[in-house]
Amino acid sequence: MRAAELGAFPEQVAALVLVQEREAVPAPADFPEPAPAMVAVQASAAAAESDQALEREQGWALEQE
Repeated sequence: MRAAELGAFPEQVAALVLVQEREAVPAPADFPEPAPAMVAVQASAAAAESDQALEREQGWALEQE
């Protein structure tokens, strides 16, 4: 639909376009590749979370017995 069909004034349309441009999510190519050290930190954190989840599950299973 065109803005005129919606009853919007040109100023409102211009403001809406500016807001949409600000809220636009950048394309993945806009983000730099993560540094190898950061990848290692993220992997380590994920492993720790996984270990904690496993420990909670095992503790829960022992409580159920």
